[in-house]
Amino acid sequence: MEAITTAGDRDVRIALTLIALGLFAWFRQWRRAALLLGMAASGAALVSGLKALAGRARPDLLPHLDWETSASLPSGHAANGMILYLGLALLVRERMGQGPLIAVLLLVLLIGMSRVALAVHWPSDVLAGWCLGAGWALLWTLPLQQNAGPEA
Repeated sequence: MEAITTAGDRDVRIALTLIALGLFAWFRQWRRAALLLGMAASGAALVSGLKALAGRARPDLLPHLDWETSASLPSGHAANGMILYLGLALLVRERMGQGPLIAVLLLVLLIGMSRVALAVHWPSDVLAGWCLGAGWALLWTLPLQQNAGPEA
């Protein structure tokens, strides 16, 4: 579970974001780079703000198998993982098809399940994180989706 949850860690997300930004810049995909940066940065800020606002305590039914100090709701791993991974899949969907979406959804599902298995989140925290992250990623990639359709 520790290995799976690592895919949602802040340092891993930052590294992947920087790599993706570099690739978008290499291919001169400036709009996609800007959308990714805005989506990831604002999403992380939104999640932190909601955690502070909710202030929900972490589960205490079992000993925590991962060290966490922030509030429980929403799950930052689930929300920020969904934002980054789904957002990236939507940003490259035009060139790579639907395959990345399936892989991303499986990865984010496993990240969320690992947070519950490690006893650091209630299932509802993870569900809230997934919903928040999916909505945020879809909102930020909407301009690309609108341009992909037939022109009126």
